[in-house]
Amino acid sequence: MANIKTLTNSEIMANHQNRFHRIYSAKVNIKGRHKYMGTGDYDYVDENKEIQHIHFTDISVDTSLQTVARSKISIEDDFTLSPVYHYRGDAILYAKRKHLTFKGGVKLEHDCPRKETHFAYFESEINPDSIYIPITNTLKSLNGRGLFAATFITKDSSHIYSRFFDRRRDPNDVALIDATGYLYYNKNSNKYIVTDKSRHLKPDTTGKLISFQKDFCLQHGEGKVNLGIDLGQIKLSPSGSVNHLLNKNEIKTELILALDFFFSEAALDTLASEIQSARGLDAMSITSGFFEKNMTELVGNTAYREFKNQLMLYANEAKLPKSTQHTLLLGNVKLKWFTENGSYINYGKIGIATINNKPINKYVESHLQIFKR
Repeated sequence: MANIKTLTNSEIMANHQNRFHRIYSAKVNIKGRHKYMGTGDYDYVDENKEIQHIHFTDISVDTSLQTVARSKISIEDDFTLSPVYHYRGDAILYAKRKHLTFKGGVKLEHDCPRKETHFAYFESEINPDSIYIPITNTLKSLNGRGLFAATFITKDSSHIYSRFFDRRRDPNDVALIDATGYLYYNKNSNKYIVTDKSRHLKPDTTGKLISFQKDFCLQHGEGKVNLGIDLGQIKLSPSGSVNHLLNKNEIKTELILALDFFFSEAALDTLASEIQSARGLDAMSITSGFFEKNMTELVGNTAYREFKNQLMLYANEAKLPKSTQHTLLLGNVKLKWFTENGSYINYGKIGIATINNKPINKYVESHLQIFKR
């Protein structure tokens, strides 16, 4: 076979069927009918239709006779997947796939306290118009350091701090709330959001979620919560939200909080009866969106439905599903974290759903303080 002269300033359309990709200004060496090698340039078009150039230094044909092109993007290239995602690492073109595959690190764009310096590693095909970046519980930086999207409480000094694609202080620190799944940026609310793909598509469903709002520097978490406090024979089962306002270092929660402990059933029934008969108390609904969502988070949809039906139909004679039976079930409690004394303290009225599995559904003036010892 005669040698074919190197083609310069040529164009490659990959592949000939779908024509997803155009590589231009290419230098191509043809080695045979199904074999060639080369280099060339490619236009990456982001969601705002801004064009960034990728130079492929390795263009070839794979075993399935499809064009594959590879490029290594450095930090000096100042490349972005979109205006809110800086990127460095490999970009790979597979002719059969509509979008490029990226194997490298992404860094977020914001001006809040403790701005991230880490590039979080991922491997995925990326649609520039709708970027979903996979986030696992073994997320690492390009340097191999573990990264987290979570709010933590320290084991030793009783501090609460938040991380969004950053390292935790100590491996023994406990996550109040964390999330994995996919990272997505919501342009309407200026939020980075990490949660399951299903909840990205249906925000009102259950499942853990962590978001980071750029404008207010607010990290928000939803789902089952671990308050990071062991009270021995008193068991806490919270679900709801954790909010950390980073500029003020203010941590607040809004929860459903189930408490289980040994106590006189007769005394509990007396307390329930007195609150049930008290006048002038505001009503708390067990069918509100907040209660339904977080009760479903705690016990599942089937148990919550049975819980609701039993209480609404049979009141004090209700036979509740086992997973919904608690000494006290606080249907709405707001807590604020105070670092100086290592405790959560409630603010506002507390909504009580049940006492000893008897319906209360009232807001009461109360004081609740949970200490970290």
